[in-house]
Amino acid sequence: MTEARRQSGSSEHSKTSPRLEVARRLGVVACIAAAVATAALKLEDVLGVFDGRADANSAQTYSQRTHTHPEWSPAAGRVLENARLWMPEDATYRVVFGPAFDRHRSSDFTYLLLVGFLLPRRPSTSDSAPWVFCYGCDEHTLGDRFKILSRTAGGPWFGRIVP
Repeated sequence: MTEARRQSGSSEHSKTSPRLEVARRLGVVACIAAAVATAALKLEDVLGVFDGRADANSAQTYSQRTHTHPEWSPAAGRVLENARLWMPEDATYRVVFGPAFDRHRSSDFTYLLLVGFLLPRRPSTSDSAPWVFCYGCDEHTLGDRFKILSRTAGGPWFGRIVP
């Protein structure tokens, strides 16, 4: 064995026949072709999963997409959406609990959801805040100056105290 062969690590035993080399290359090409064919045939099925989700999402209204869990919402989605559209961004609002409000059915989470959804509007404890959410209210809770802008049956009311 020559010095050059020893340094390169090659020997006469490590040489492969041309037929074996062609078979290896054909095997690689066949594997790649099978992978590409499988991907091309299954791509429609994979995209169909996402297409179904996109169709379901687009069939919903903005309010339905925003308020995905109405049982967690401090107000029905329609009332919240109306409040967001009626109140100016620099407005302050207060939350009032009327005589029919059941504290066992509410939690701090619902209040925080209300605060987060209405940002940048700010909650206030002041009676001078003109915008009001009233839970468990009746017609007399806030008096004659309270004008209801949105409400749900058995749910919260949203309105404004007018001068």
